[in-house]
Amino acid sequence: MAFNPCVNLFSKIYEENIKLGNFSFSFEKLAEDLKEITPVKRINNDSLCYDEENLSIFLTSKDCIIRNLCLNPSVQSNPEFSLEILRELYDFLNQQKFSDDSFAQCIFLIHNSKYEFGKKSFLNKILKKFSSIRISSLANQYSNVFHELNSLFDKIISNSFIQKTIVNLIDEIAEKDAVRKTQFDFDFKCLTVKFIDSDFGKLLGFAGKNTVYVNTKPFIKFFTREGLEMYTYDQKILVIKMEFICTIVHEIAHVILRYRLNDLNKSSPHLKKLISYEKEEVEESNEKILKSVDECGLESEKKFFKVPIDWLSSLSDKKLNFEYLNELLKDVEHGQKLDFDSTKTEFLVYDETKLHKMACYFIPSEDFFFKM
Repeated sequence: MAFNPCVNLFSKIYEENIKLGNFSFSFEKLAEDLKEITPVKRINNDSLCYDEENLSIFLTSKDCIIRNLCLNPSVQSNPEFSLEILRELYDFLNQQKFSDDSFAQCIFLIHNSKYEFGKKSFLNKILKKFSSIRISSLANQYSNVFHELNSLFDKIISNSFIQKTIVNLIDEIAEKDAVRKTQFDFDFKCLTVKFIDSDFGKLLGFAGKNTVYVNTKPFIKFFTREGLEMYTYDQKILVIKMEFICTIVHEIAHVILRYRLNDLNKSSPHLKKLISYEKEEVEESNEKILKSVDECGLESEKKFFKVPIDWLSSLSDKKLNFEYLNELLKDVEHGQKLDFDSTKTEFLVYDETKLHKMACYFIPSEDFFFKM
């Protein structure tokens, strides 16, 4: 059994509150108690070695998730959470069973525990629904759609232009030997896609270790949506593939950045500065980490499409040039340059300032987009 002091303390306070008949949990109290059992009397960010075995990552990530929550400025500003909201987290942290499902949930929590949310309701939904994430069974019910996406994934990751473009983006953020002493180059052949089912209707996907997790729900919802009967199967699957390409290049950037820094807990906005619990900013000493980026996945997407496009909404709201999009898709599939020309089709564009800056790709819950 792994030694998880943060999990143990979280669980102790959680259980004490239940016995006392309390209804809320304070992350402020948890943070203060954690500092007392830490030799340096402060909470530091945990690194999570990318190269570790999945089981080891799963076990050590639990303390990492608790530390992330305690250090999250949004949680520090709103530290009180109901015990009911935290029940799924408590159960997850105290389970020892390892599976593909629990590992996907673990990766999802690592990312979301760091996200500085605008509304507390967002994190509440994360904490209540994360356990709904499962390796997909629905993909088998729509096997034609997801078989095509699986095949497309293999073509995306073997496209040398796509590989070079994403690697060049990561080169702008951190040098290859910023952390690693060997195995500098990421092997795209290691990448896999895993389709998941979940209760998150707006989640497109998120980045794992050598893995892109893609949520089936928005794609199935789009494919079965009423009011699109005038479009053929080929037209709808084409739009799904365009959204899929954007999701994959978005998440691969996160995968490679974390591989390069050998840390699954790294975030692109906080690479150049370390923020302590006392909110003192300390410049990172590693000169080979070149800059922070608000959202490296979004930057990857823009390298190919210039802007973040809402393909799923574009079908019903705009006049898509299916002939041009088919040509673009063929270029990707045949290993050619992905060179999107925004003048050749209409589409909807998200206001990127409203997109979540994290390694989980959420469609905005409101219609935050511009028409092009």
